[in-house]
Amino acid sequence: MRRSALLLLLILSLPVAMWANSSNVVFQNSGGKIVVGAGNSLQLKNSTLTSFTGLNGLTSTGILGTINFSTGTMMSGGSLANGGSFLSGGSFTISGNGANGMATGVLFSGSFVGPVSWVGTYDPAGRHGLGNWTYVL
Repeated sequence: MRRSALLLLLILSLPVAMWANSSNVVFQNSGGKIVVGAGNSLQLKNSTLTSFTGLNGLTSTGILGTINFSTGTMMSGGSLANGGSFLSGGSFTISGNGANGMATGVLFSGSFVGPVSWVGTYDPAGRHGLGNWTYVL
């Protein structure tokens, strides 16, 4: 009887675990200032949170808050323009301002615990022909 109850509990919990791993929370940001620190670490300060898609799939857009992060030291072989990886360390904070249904205060705060990849892509046609860098961390 006890084995059956445990098996039933395990079977019922699997869909929840699968659901939790199949959803994405997506934050998008724009602007801010990237500063290169010691060891080619990066800091992004006061970037505007412009879009948030939650677990329910609904997206909020606008000026929703700020995103700030700092990385660990860049590993050898990488460059800021062409991409690379950073060692663990640093921090990542997303704060909301209460606009468009977004909560006010810290929405997420954490740190990087493993190597973090950095990819920079240049689009010469971006910004009305002036050129635009897009970075993915």
